[in-house]
Amino acid sequence: MKLNLYPYNYWILWASCLVLAVCLVILVSKALNLVKQLKVMQAATEPMQKNLKLMQIKTEAVNEKKAEQQKKNKLLMAAIPILLAVQKAYSADDELHGVKGYTAAAKKVYKTSQDEKTLIAKIKKAM
Repeated sequence: MKLNLYPYNYWILWASCLVLAVCLVILVSKALNLVKQLKVMQAATEPMQKNLKLMQIKTEAVNEKKAEQQKKNKLLMAAIPILLAVQKAYSADDELHGVKGYTAAAKKVYKTSQDEKTLIAKIKKAM
């Protein structure tokens, strides 16, 4: 059984081309709307991205500042016992007066700390 649609073949072809053309028009219109929305969204996200970059730069700067502050605090914490030892040596010796007295006390503290370090090193070697 062979179906012959000879007089209608061209009508079916034109109808299918018309449906295809309608689908293409709908697709293009939806794509254009999508492109417009993407441009609007991109314009809205650009300030956000700029602010994000600025915030990253600021956080990096804050982190660097914290690291510097921690280094300064470590140095200060290491210097406090030394300064207290110098003050104790200065106040213990009645012959020390003024700035020269403080420098002499600092030299004395430095010498005793070096002597203690060498003594500890010798003890460690002996063990």
